[in-house]
Amino acid sequence: MLADFRFGVRMLAKTPGFSTIAILVLALGIGANSAIFSLINAMLLKPLPIARPGELAGVYVEKTTSPGGYRAFSYPNYRDLRDTVTVFRSLAAHSVAFVGVGDGTLTRRVFADVVSANYFETFGSPLALGRAFTPAEEEPDANLPVAIVSHAYWDREGRNPDMLGDTVRVNGDQLTIVGVAGEGFTGSSLLVAPDLWLPLGLYGSTTTDLLGSATHSLGARDNHALIVVGRLRVGHTPETAAPELEAIAARLVQAYPAENEDRTFRASALPRLSVSTNPATDTQFSALSVLMLAMSGVVLLIACLNLANMLLARGAARRREIAIRLSLGGGRARVVRQLLVEGFVLSVAGGAVGLVVAVWAADLLVTSIEPILPFSMAAFGVGID
Repeated sequence: MLADFRFGVRMLAKTPGFSTIAILVLALGIGANSAIFSLINAMLLKPLPIARPGELAGVYVEKTTSPGGYRAFSYPNYRDLRDTVTVFRSLAAHSVAFVGVGDGTLTRRVFADVVSANYFETFGSPLALGRAFTPAEEEPDANLPVAIVSHAYWDREGRNPDMLGDTVRVNGDQLTIVGVAGEGFTGSSLLVAPDLWLPLGLYGSTTTDLLGSATHSLGARDNHALIVVGRLRVGHTPETAAPELEAIAARLVQAYPAENEDRTFRASALPRLSVSTNPATDTQFSALSVLMLAMSGVVLLIACLNLANMLLARGAARRREIAIRLSLGGGRARVVRQLLVEGFVLSVAGGAVGLVVAVWAADLLVTSIEPILPFSMAAFGVGID
């Protein structure tokens, strides 16, 4: 077998044009498919780093007179719902924000998530270090200067075990680091990978959000600034939660008609790829993923057909050589084995180059689509594992 391998390498080296084209054809087909699959795997297939994600649901504020019209929660409405609902084991609120984080003499613009005290508990994602926020830190206008940093932030700092108690500069304010999030945890959506989490008590002082009004206190019932996520109790679904949610919404309409008129609450399964006040699904991206895989599959099929034609042409050109080898006593099995070894050498070389192409193509894919997306693809960990 070793002799066959050496002979196969020599034969391929004698035809560098054929060998180079064959390897490149394989590499392009394998590389393109691997790059696209790595993107789809990171977005849709890779398990989320949270406990029992099927129990999570988004809760939304819907306009009853115009179905499909949604808005965010106010903190008082969230608190009233959290304290009275029974179909949810836990109900958390958060608001995505842009902040400037000090990095030496520079300031990086990153995502932060301003969250309720029970946020990490609701997602079932334990912290790698430290503690979660306290109810006192959640209270509107509490302004207690604390933060939880992402695992990626901790990695950049060399996973310093003594990071707790250090400070991070956020929008010019010094915040004390009290925790480090679990590895891979990005919160309610893979679309946004926060660099840090802040308590709701810092809303309006250290941060402003992308939904509410920076001129209103978080405690104002007309400041609709929060996205709500809940963990359903065992045996409940978003559909079975509907009657209780509608009943609580009706009571809030009676108690606070100016802020809640013509509004009700509804629950929906939590998508992987949305941070929105509207119920959403991953259907559109799933359809796009199928199309992308189909297109890359066609590329691979064309590459294989081209390579097959090249091998057939090469075989026809080698008929005289093969006939001589048979006439000299070479068995058919030995000749077939030799041809298989040559094919194996080509496939290994094509696969190796394909791996390089896949890494390059994944980076190119991220670079190409990132400018049209409102988030960093680093959130997904797109790459070839």
